Amino acid sequence: MAVQDMDPVDNSEALPSDQTSQSTCADHDLAPVQSLNEDKQLIDAKDTVHSWLIALLGHLIIFSTWGFVNAFGAFQTYYVYELRIANDSKVAWIGSTQLLLIFSIGIVAGRALDAGYYRVVFACGSLLYIFGMFMLSLSTQYWQIFLSHAVCVGAGFGSVFAPTVALAGTYFDKQKALALGLMTIGSATGGMVFSAMAAQMLPSHGFAWTVRTMGFVQLAITLICGPFLKPCTVPRKAGPLIEWSVLRDKAHVFHLLGAFFLFWSVFIGYYYLGSYGRAVVGVSQSTGFYLLLTMNGIGVFGRVTVSLLGSRHGPVNLMVPMALFNALLGFCWVAVSSERGLWAFTIFFGTAAASIQAVYPMVLGSFIEDPRKAGAITGMGFFVAGVAAFTGPPVAGVLIQVRNGGYLGVQLMSGSSMVVAAVMYSVCMLMKRRQGLKREKALP
Repeated sequence: MAVQDMDPVDNSEALPSDQTSQSTCADHDLAPVQSLNEDKQLIDAKDTVHSWLIALLGHLIIFSTWGFVNAFGAFQTYYVYELRIANDSKVAWIGSTQLLLIFSIGIVAGRALDAGYYRVVFACGSLLYIFGMFMLSLSTQYWQIFLSHAVCVGAGFGSVFAPTVALAGTYFDKQKALALGLMTIGSATGGMVFSAMAAQMLPSHGFAWTVRTMGFVQLAITLICGPFLKPCTVPRKAGPLIEWSVLRDKAHVFHLLGAFFLFWSVFIGYYYLGSYGRAVVGVSQSTGFYLLLTMNGIGVFGRVTVSLLGSRHGPVNLMVPMALFNALLGFCWVAVSSERGLWAFTIFFGTAAASIQAVYPMVLGSFIEDPRKAGAITGMGFFVAGVAAFTGPPVAGVLIQVRNGGYLGVQLMSGSSMVVAAVMYSVCMLMKRRQGLKREKALP
């Protein structure tokens, strides 16, 4: 497509919308667009090497943000048993508030991506969570840790995570599901690294320098990724903050209901498995850290597997068997009473929970038909997940208190919530299949 005697931005107004959204990807390459000839030919950047470089940068962002979130179990145990700032339930509010902000701010941050303000939101969010990390290193009381760990870090992560996932999806067409799935592996690799840092540094270097070191790692990743992550679609200035129109799709509604029950319990293991090991099984603090490290490490296998399967068979089709597998593990947790059994359970749970987290962004991407609405629709999906993650772990903490330190209520909650999620996604899957059949019949 030749552009003669005109600036590429001005010429885009004269092009059809579909051609415009494709050509503008080239305007935001990793390096300035270079003229291949006198006509300044623009190229399509979908499913190219550049697209996969964007996915790699997205992987690093998820490594930095969700990797730290998935290591919260180490902090949960440390806050309760070493700093002794509060009990399990009260400390869980730190992690759950962080999750709520990460997911819910995605509505605003995702819409900012659609409007063309991704880089502004990314810069502000990055500054906020790095500031929060260094303030956390100075914190010793509950309210200080809550403000720094939950509010500052959570809000900063939310401003960066959801729009980056949506941004990366706009660089892909046929390979979108696979790319998004592989990006989410960053939460497992990051969880391994941050858990290992906690295990090695907390006993020898103390809480302050452990957190500062994590903050320096996140700062380095931000400086590497920030200059190269740029929008690839034409900004959509006008439009609602929440895309209520998608709720007319009944399949989308059941997807959101299923997502709520998925995320109501999926993080319970990350929060409480270390505490369960210490309180019920009787393992040491270091063993609790390594359980969390193993949980994140084995999650890499689950994420890679579901990414490949999701790109081939459809991500929504995977949700039902994965939710049922997680439900089975929740009920099997009741029988875990020895250290060997705890290690075995950790391996299976790490694989299953990581698979859910990996496939969810792929499911969100499957509901996006207009790339200009990618941020808003992604933000809505993450908001529902955030509300669930905000309430689930604290409710689990209350159940532990009600049973005087017993975990039976938490285990039953974990399994039954996943059963409900499987039912919701079964209905969603059937409705999507009907929609597909109707489209085939409508074709000439």
